[in-house]
Amino acid sequence: MNAVVPLAMAAQVALIGRRDTAMQGSFGLVVATCALGSQVFNFLSDGVTAKVGKSIGGASWREAAGRVRMALLCAVACGASACAALFALRADAFALFGASPAVARHAELYFTFRCAAVPLECLAKSTTGVLGGYRRVHVATALSVGRAFAEAAAVALALALGGDDETACILGLGLAYAACVAAHAAVGLALVFALRPVGARGRLRIWSVGAEPSESGGALDDDAATDGGSESEPEASGWLEFFSFVVDGASMFVRSLLLQGTFFAAMAVASRALGPRGLAAHNVVAQLWMVSSYVVDGFATCGTVVNARLLGEAHAKFNAWRGEEGRGRRSGDEHEGVDEGVDEGVDEGVDESVSDERSAIARALGPLRSTSLRLLGFGVAGGCAFLLALHAARDALIAAFTSDPEVRAILVEARVWRVLALAQPLNASVFVYDGLAYAFQDFGFVREAFEVGVGFVFAPSLAAVALAYGAIGSSVPSGVMRGTFETAGIDGPTGVETPGAGLAAIWTCKVALNAWRFAAFAARTHLWSLAAAGFVAGADAARVKAEAETRRGGRGAGRRRRGAEARGAVEGEIPAGPPAAAAPESPVSHWRRRGRRGSGGGRGEAAGDGGGADVEAPLLG
Repeated sequence: MNAVVPLAMAAQVALIGRRDTAMQGSFGLVVATCALGSQVFNFLSDGVTAKVGKSIGGASWREAAGRVRMALLCAVACGASACAALFALRADAFALFGASPAVARHAELYFTFRCAAVPLECLAKSTTGVLGGYRRVHVATALSVGRAFAEAAAVALALALGGDDETACILGLGLAYAACVAAHAAVGLALVFALRPVGARGRLRIWSVGAEPSESGGALDDDAATDGGSESEPEASGWLEFFSFVVDGASMFVRSLLLQGTFFAAMAVASRALGPRGLAAHNVVAQLWMVSSYVVDGFATCGTVVNARLLGEAHAKFNAWRGEEGRGRRSGDEHEGVDEGVDEGVDEGVDESVSDERSAIARALGPLRSTSLRLLGFGVAGGCAFLLALHAARDALIAAFTSDPEVRAILVEARVWRVLALAQPLNASVFVYDGLAYAFQDFGFVREAFEVGVGFVFAPSLAAVALAYGAIGSSVPSGVMRGTFETAGIDGPTGVETPGAGLAAIWTCKVALNAWRFAAFAARTHLWSLAAAGFVAGADAARVKAEAETRRGGRGAGRRRRGAEARGAVEGEIPAGPPAAAAPESPVSHWRRRGRRGSGGGRGEAAGDGGGADVEAPLLG
């Protein structure tokens, strides 16, 4: 699913590159610029998949519907805002690139179409994320594949119909992109409303506050069952959920903005330092980098979808186990006499409780750890496969992307291809760790890691490259790096490297950033997210949220009961009097009710039933 769009983009770059080098450079420039308006909202895809998937894994249908609704609304709002901002900053962006007149002429026309379609692109991304959260990955993949083939075919048709008229070709490229994005958004939206999540008995009522069907054969979801399923009752903790969604979305926005900013800055340096042919070579490297990374990113998406569901189930079952364990200990304490030795009994009880909790945590983390390690292994293996493929097929790939001998001369230089090939295993592991972080809802840490990496690793190193190769300042004599050259081995003044060396240095800055990301995400994943302390902290947060929703639902039911009593008193049916004092609610009553409802009534109380309310039930069995 993740690979088909960059594969289609690579095919388009290859088709355009064989048509005209300046057109290829302008195409890449516009794509990088407009990516700041759509890819920066990557939360609409990966983040939504994680959030919706966790809600569905915990059978919280109302919460899942609310998150889908927020994702769609945020997609429209973010896309419209980005479109307006890009149009307003268009002139400044082109000036920053310092593009040649030929490149700028093509870019301005194509930019209009690409920018206008940003809201539709954001909506399409959000529908893909929702379908992933539904665990309808095959449907989302089919939709992405269909768009990829349609877009590549439309680009080929536009170039064929345009002939020698470059303006007609650019116009056709813009119309093809806009039509394909609109179709993707429309079909994706229809699928979101038409399909039911895997495990549900019916579709989510995305625009309704009412109860949703559950896995147990038509029972109401937990919140609705608690408050009587009244559709007039506002969603429990709705504003808190919205605030949480916005905060996590803001963290992912910053992360995606920084990530896309690195590609944007790298392209700006390449355009200013290497000229039109250097820019075309940079676009080829960028497309190969993205294709290999996003092919492997399929494992990251799998990690987000599967681990988000496993995490939601594990938190719910672990909290149910803790509630039942606490109730059993309290009951035992009430029946044990003090004659048997209070201190000894307490010590033995504490030791046994700690041992049981460790066993429960180990059972809960087992599937998460196993899945994560397998996905990391698959990702690294995929990265190594791309390393070998790039090394073996270098000449064929370069010939497929360009027919310009000067662009080819830059790409065949050993340093460029070495950086591109050797980065693949590192890139693969980083993408998988990204997906695992989303599954654990660790959006704040992802943002902070990117802020440190871009601020202290990528930006200083790219600034040094820009100074050395003349993108800023005047360390390179005029015309050396931007002039016309016959081969990449052109001899310049003393201390001036070849264009291929400049391109290799630019991409080395990206490798350095990914090395930092690998170190930070690996430490966070294995030392916190997959460790007992991190799991228990997440389970505590889930329990607090569930108990708050249960209390709020109880208050709503109490208000309705008192209203009915008051109406009965007026009609003479119920004698008016002070309301009866409510019995104190057990802090785990929500989970006991959930266990009883989960199997159609009563089964959750049977010993060894696996309904989530039994101490001996396997947590993920």
